[in-house]
Formats: sequence, C-alpha cells, structure tokens
Amino acid sequence: MQRGFSIVTKIKAVIFDMDGMLIEAKDWHYDALNKALNLFGLEITRQEHQIVYDGLSTKDKLIMLSRDKGLSQSLHEFINDDETKIYDGNSQQFLQTYVPP
Repeated sequence: MQRGFSIVTKIKAVIFDMDGMLIEAKDWHYDALNKALNLFGLEITRQEHQIVYDGLSTKDKLIMLSRDKGLSQSLHEFINDDETKIYDGNSQQFLQTYVPP
C-alpha cells in the first residue's frame, strides 16, 4: 500500500449538510459579506439579505450591489476574496471549537 493513501483508511464518515440542519452557514456568509462591505461604507440588512440576496453567489450579490447601491465593480475581486477569508476563518473557528481532533 502506498503511503499517500493510508489516510483513507482512517476516515469513518463524511457528512454533507446541504440544508443548514447542522450548521447555518448562510448566517456566516451574511456576516462575512457585511464585514467586507463595511470597509467601503456599505451594508445590507439581514432582512434585505434574506429577501434579495439569499441563495445567490457572492459574485452575483456584488453585481447586484453595483447596480443597486453603486458599489464600484473594481472592488468586486477584493470584497469577494475578503469575504472568503472571513468565512473560512469562521469555519475554522467552528471546527476547532466543536469537532474533536
């Protein structure tokens, strides 16, 4: 057996949470996007996010924010990257807190 494949034998289960039953990740996305937008003086309310932006990709949300709120398109890449870093940090913090090593 090759060394690179030995980790596969240690995996006991893989869980996919597609409906928010285990983790409500859309709240993390909302918070992360707002933190990134706040750098440029923009914010969307939780209600606005649920009604207008819920379920859309960050890319699509940014396109709509440019159209509806005047967000400069030149900021899209930066905000998208920043939102991803914030979201990933929240995910890592959750895993370190609630998932045993």
